[in-house]
Amino acid sequence: RVEENIATYFKRRKLLPNQQIERELQDGSLVVSAQSANEFHLLAIVRYWIPFVRILSPQSSIVKNEQILKGYLEE
Repeated sequence: RVEENIATYFKRRKLLPNQQIERELQDGSLVVSAQSANEFHLLAIVRYWIPFVRILSPQSSIVKNEQILKGYLEE
């Protein structure tokens, strides 16, 4: 999910690998899908846009991203 305050960036260019805009919500945010052969690359892009981009699924990517972020905070 891409928050409305940066949605224009994702509408203008494909910032995620194989990005597709699935739908635009009433608040102006977007639900975007993406696929990448390299999950680490995809997670790096998502982390760049924190707190404005959030992974909704799959659960394994949510968990992996949380683990990486917790690791940063613990250092």
